[in-house]
Amino acid sequence: PLLYYDRIGAVLALRAPKNAMKGSRVRSCTARLGGAKPGRVMYGKRRAQRNDGYGIVTDTAEKKHINPTLKLVLEVGPVVLFVLAYNFGAPYAPMLGLPEAVHKPIFLGTLVLMVLTPLAILVSWTITRTIPAMPLVTLSIVMVFGAIAIYTQDPFYKKVQPTIVNMIFATVLLGGLLFGKSVLRMVMDTAFDLDDEGWAKLTWRWGVFFIFLAGVNEIVWRNFSEEFWVSFKLWGMSGLTFAFVLSQMPVMMKHALEPQDDSQQD
Repeated sequence: PLLYYDRIGAVLALRAPKNAMKGSRVRSCTARLGGAKPGRVMYGKRRAQRNDGYGIVTDTAEKKHINPTLKLVLEVGPVVLFVLAYNFGAPYAPMLGLPEAVHKPIFLGTLVLMVLTPLAILVSWTITRTIPAMPLVTLSIVMVFGAIAIYTQDPFYKKVQPTIVNMIFATVLLGGLLFGKSVLRMVMDTAFDLDDEGWAKLTWRWGVFFIFLAGVNEIVWRNFSEEFWVSFKLWGMSGLTFAFVLSQMPVMMKHALEPQDDSQQD
C-alpha cells in the first residue's frame, strides 16, 4: 500500500481527545520549541505545537487534510486497478494501441500501476502540499522495477517488488532504533503523540511486521500461481495489515499522551 503508516494514524484517531481532533491539521517545521517536553502537545488559541524530541515542532493549524473517502481511493485505487487490468484488460490492450510489451496481463497491470501511483501521489500533494517519505520510496520501487519488468519481459521483477519495499521499511525502522531514534515517530503525521516507550514498541513491531510481509510475499509468489499472487497482493496483504493495525490498539491506547492546554503548561 502507498501509506502503510497512515493505517496507524487512522487507528490512533480513535483514541484522540476531542480538542486534539479539532487541531489535527499539522505542518512540520524545523524550529525548536523552548522548554517544551518531548512528546507533549501544547494547544494555544491560534495554533497547537508539538516538540517530538528531535527538535521538530509540529504546527497543527494550517495543513489541509484529504477527505477520508478520497484518501482511501488514493491508497488502494492503484492496486485495485492493477488487479482489474490483470484480470480483464489484456484483450483490450491491442485495441488501445498499447505496445506489444504490455499485452500480457502482468505487464499491463504493471503499466497501470506505474501510471496511477504517481498520479495518486500528485493528487495528494495538490491537496496537502506535502509528500511523506514512505510513499516516495514505494513510488521509486514501483517505477524502477516496473520498468525493468516490462523491458526484460520478466515478471520476477514485479513479483519481488513488495519484498523489497517491505524490507526497506523494516531496515529503516529497526535501524533507527539501533541509534535510539523512532523513525515511525518522525514520519507520523498527527496532532497527538505517544510516549517514548510507546513509539519504541510500535516502531519495533512494525519493523518486524514488514519483515513478515516480505517473507509472506516470497512464499506466495514462489509457490502459487501468478493469478493467486495478484489477488493476494490486494486482499491478502491488505487484510494482514488491517489485522495487525487492530492488534496494536492496546499499546497505542496505553501509551497515548493526553493534550495539555496553555493554562496547564503555565
